[in-house]
Amino acid sequence: MNLGARISADWNEKNQLGVRRALERMFQSVDALCDPDRHPFFDTPNRVFALGYNRWIIADYWMEQACKLGWIEGIKPVWEKNMRSTGPIRTLVLHGAHTKVSVVHLSAPDESPRESRMRYEGRVDNESCPYLIGWDEAAVTRLAGPINLVLVYGDKAAEFAFLRAFNNSEDLSSYRDVTNNLFALTRSIQIDGESVSEIKIDLMPPDQTDEDDQNQSPGSVAK
Repeated sequence: MNLGARISADWNEKNQLGVRRALERMFQSVDALCDPDRHPFFDTPNRVFALGYNRWIIADYWMEQACKLGWIEGIKPVWEKNMRSTGPIRTLVLHGAHTKVSVVHLSAPDESPRESRMRYEGRVDNESCPYLIGWDEAAVTRLAGPINLVLVYGDKAAEFAFLRAFNNSEDLSSYRDVTNNLFALTRSIQIDGESVSEIKIDLMPPDQTDEDDQNQSPGSVAK
């Protein structure tokens, strides 16, 4: 199985739709929780900080619920300890047969996530991942570990969400998108009685760009 087949095995159309559905529920939950009309103590200039903090907590909650409710299938949600943390804080990691996914909010599609021990170790592993390097399946002589992915998403108004493989331990801005934008969907279908849209998994070869232009355009994916 090449990179595209491994991504599709864990993150097929139904599971990508489940991710989008979980993000939509997260935005609804955060808006309701921090609604200044319902809770006047949020009617301050600092409401934006409350939105960000609660978005971080509630995004992981809805991703876990998506797995439990069957919106996402074949994926196991695991609460993992960040090795740099000395407290009880845990990060939700979605484990599939070929991938591990954590979730992070970005202000813009090309923004780099904040550094963490977990993200750094994921980039180190991805640097030597034969499927991200582009080796042919026959050339892979060792058992490769899971591909470390990050689900990056933006504010509700921005409407972007990608599964992204960060692939350089020393460069936070180096990545390959392995799905199209989960909010840029193609045609309407029905799942569990709700109207959603089908995701097209369009696997394309990596761009032949200059070394100092590491980031691919949003929505591009790699074999």
